[in-house]
Amino acid sequence: MVGEVLPRPEVIFFDLFGTIFKWSKSPRFVIAEVLESHGYHVGPDAVLKARREIERKLPSKDEHPNDSEVQYWAHYDEELLRKLRVEPTGELIAEIRAAGEKEVHLGLQPDALPALQALKKMGVNLGVISNATFGAKRDFARLKLGPFFPQVIISQGVHARKPDPHIFLVALSKFGTAPNRAWMVGDEAELDVKGARGVGMVALMIDRDGKAPDPRATMIKDLNEVATLYRNSEN
Repeated sequence: MVGEVLPRPEVIFFDLFGTIFKWSKSPRFVIAEVLESHGYHVGPDAVLKARREIERKLPSKDEHPNDSEVQYWAHYDEELLRKLRVEPTGELIAEIRAAGEKEVHLGLQPDALPALQALKKMGVNLGVISNATFGAKRDFARLKLGPFFPQVIISQGVHARKPDPHIFLVALSKFGTAPNRAWMVGDEAELDVKGARGVGMVALMIDRDGKAPDPRATMIKDLNEVATLYRNSEN
């Protein structure tokens, strides 16, 4: 909450998907709709649950920097359909990919740019810690976020996914910052909050709808609150 006084950070890290990035349409709805058209009655919530499960267990080779996104998503879609008890045919996987490219586009959350501009104006060091493939960097460049973030740490590049401590420790090392002098801002309790707290970072969780408070984190409803919390923080 905004009235809370936190230790002043040397760097503030942000998650991308759901925190900075906003989907035009959630992929889980697109996948559920494609499956429904093939007679598989799988709801969006079931798709989301299956996605969360496989994201924790994807083969490490899919996160190797030399692997292509094509390979990554081929593994991902196959594992997802199997988890949903759907036969992963090439035709079905291709249809899901095509629907995603047509209907799912990434933009910025309405509060992202004002918050980042305010933090940059105050001279705050900013970084990114995200479970993502290298493709996210294209969206990052397209949305002109580069000037705000000198360091962008993504899971495909460091062989580890949040909440694994390794990805957080790599990010901290880029700034030479101790964990207790860094904030992590994200929207996922089990990825961002658990991971950040696990290495000793201060966790801020954005919950724009106010539906999922987490006692382990400082809760915010708008990214502009991060700038307010920074102004009120103590050295």
